[in-house]
Amino acid sequence: MISLKAGTIIAGKINESSANLQNFIPDYKQKDIIKQSVLVRGKLGLMNGAPVWEDYFSEITNYTALIITTEEYTTISVIINDPEEFSHFIASHGWGLCDLSVSDVKEPGGVTLRVLGDNHLLIKIDN
Repeated sequence: MISLKAGTIIAGKINESSANLQNFIPDYKQKDIIKQSVLVRGKLGLMNGAPVWEDYFSEITNYTALIITTEEYTTISVIINDPEEFSHFIASHGWGLCDLSVSDVKEPGGVTLRVLGDNHLLIKIDN
């Protein structure tokens, strides 16, 4: 009971606006992202929130990813903070930097890629 009151007091002092998660995954509604997604930061966050994807991100360390899995596909929006790690991540999956676009690009193996910003990639993987 005390912790609930303390949490309410602390939350009331936060002046920042809520994060717009649609910047991470523009094809989803905000409410669906909140219900269905896992937000991870780095290897430890991935181990705690979505360990099935650990091998997928094994080549990088400094990133934030939002992951949504449905019956049809998994959508991963990842921001990699180091441009060299971004290039390495792309290469480690056999994708070419010159192939990336702000439009969807289909890759072999049921993967669709889209660039959302600097070092920010949207990855859709067929399940």
